Amino acid sequence: YSDEMRGEIVLGSNGDVYVSSSTLSTNFPTTAGSLATVAPAAQNACAFKLSSNLNTLLWSTYIGGTAADAGYAIKSSSNGNVYVTGGTLSTNFPVTAGTLSNANAGGADGFVIALSDVNGSMAASTYMGTASYDQTYLIEIDGNNDIYVAGQTKGAYPVTGGVYSNPNSSQFIHKFNPGLTATGFSTVFGKGSNSSTDISLTAFLVDNCQNIYVSGWGGGTNNEGSTTGLPVTGNAYDNTTDGSDFYF
Repeated sequence: YSDEMRGEIVLGSNGDVYVSSSTLSTNFPTTAGSLATVAPAAQNACAFKLSSNLNTLLWSTYIGGTAADAGYAIKSSSNGNVYVTGGTLSTNFPVTAGTLSNANAGGADGFVIALSDVNGSMAASTYMGTASYDQTYLIEIDGNNDIYVAGQTKGAYPVTGGVYSNPNSSQFIHKFNPGLTATGFSTVFGKGSNSSTDISLTAFLVDNCQNIYVSGWGGGTNNEGSTTGLPVTGNAYDNTTDGSDFYF
C-alpha cells in the first residue's frame, strides 16, 4: 500500500492549511510547545499547520513513540482541536488517560490523536485495535464534533449493538465523542473473513445528516484481498466484479 507515503491535506475555516504524513528526518521543522520537537524514532508520523498563503509555519510536530509510526489523515474541528489518525508499532505511543485504550493491543495498532489548534500540543490520544494487525486510515468529523475513523483489522474488532455489520470482516468504522473517551458505535464490513483485508481504504465521508460513505479498491494489483464476495444490494449500479475493482 506504500503506507509510508500516505498523507492528507485539508483546509480550515479561515483557509489555513493542515497536513499529516510521515517522515524519516531527524531535522523536520517543528515548533516550540508542540507535542514533540525531537524525532522519537527512525520513522515518525508528523502534522503541521501553515498559513493560507503558505509563508508561515504556525505549528508543527512529530507524532509517535520509539517504534515506527505513520500519519495518514487529518481533520480540523470547530472545538479547537485537530485530529490525526494513522498506524503505530510503538508500545509507548503518547496517549491520555480515560480514552478508549492506553495500551498497544499487539503488533500494529491504529491511533487517533487530538492536537491543540493553537500550538500542536496534545489534547487527547488513544490506541485503536486488537491483538492482530490494525490500522486507521481515514477520519471524519460531524457537525457535533464527533469523530469517525475507518480502518483495517485482522482481529476480532468490537461491534456494538444495532449496527449494520458483516461479522468477522476486515474493515471497520468507529465513532467517538470529541474527547475520545466514549464510543458512539463501532462496526465491521466486508466479506466476513478477517484472515486478510478485502480492500485498501481510499475515501471516507460523513454528510450533514450523519450518513457515512466509504470506498476502496482491491484485487490483483493489491498485496492481498479481492472484491469478490463483498456484499452489494440488488439494485446496485454494478453488482458483479472480476475481483479487481473499486467498492463503495
